[in-house]
Amino acid sequence: MEVSMKRILVFFVFFPGLLRGQTISVGPVAPLAYCQGNSLTVSYSASGSFAADNFFTVQLSDSMGSFASFVNVGHDTARTGSFKVKLPWLETNLRVRVASTDPYLWSNDNGSDISVYALPPPQIGIKNLSGKMATSSIIGFAGDDFQLWDAGKESPGSTYRWQFDSAAGVPVGTDSAVQVTFPLDGATMVKLYVTNPNDCTDSASASYTLLSCSPEIPKGATVISGAADGIGGWSVVELKAGANLTGVVKWSTVFAEPGSSISGAIFDVGTVYLESGASFAPDAGEEGADNHNTILM
Repeated sequence: MEVSMKRILVFFVFFPGLLRGQTISVGPVAPLAYCQGNSLTVSYSASGSFAADNFFTVQLSDSMGSFASFVNVGHDTARTGSFKVKLPWLETNLRVRVASTDPYLWSNDNGSDISVYALPPPQIGIKNLSGKMATSSIIGFAGDDFQLWDAGKESPGSTYRWQFDSAAGVPVGTDSAVQVTFPLDGATMVKLYVTNPNDCTDSASASYTLLSCSPEIPKGATVISGAADGIGGWSVVELKAGANLTGVVKWSTVFAEPGSSISGAIFDVGTVYLESGASFAPDAGEEGADNHNTILM
């Protein structure tokens, strides 16, 4: 009797982990909207047999939600746990999953797109409305009126909150630009919070100094009554009427009375108080010529 034999080929299709029963699952990610720099939490649970050197890691998808290209973030050997993942870049279709290294397998992704939105870019602009001051950290006198505004390019619909030192007695503002009067001399701090339509908030701060409207010339100031040229080294200088100061000067504070004048290559002067009738004309283009605060009194 002739017996015909047939070869039977059996193909097995398997996925990583099925032969030894390993599985990884991720919990839901909530919320699904974040601000740049925030962190999201990815919880996971694994079962089955893993190698002693195995660890788990979070995988972040590309901008299309695909894991054809992904980024690994963090690692942990525990079979149940969670990862905190900082989100420094912007995304609108981000997905996450958890993978093991030995054996190499991965969970399903979280199942929903995750969005990461940009922070607002607040910048504080300030102008002394009295016109007394140039650009400097010393912005004017106590009692002067100032306009402050957000110089950043914000999204339409953004909201604003200005915060001032309580000692300044300035109320909180909620517009993109505010007008305020700082009643006290000395240092003061301004802070601006901006929240964009995606509910992302960032802040900017600035420190300013306001001078007294009636500054006192301290005892021990160097007094100049005539012409002085190319001298320096004193902390405070008082120029009397008829005094003419020229050349390089390196004082921290200069008080110029009516009828006095300052000219030439003037630099590295902290503050120059000019009473009405005093002249201040530093040479243009000199090195450091703008390194001073000019106060018109």
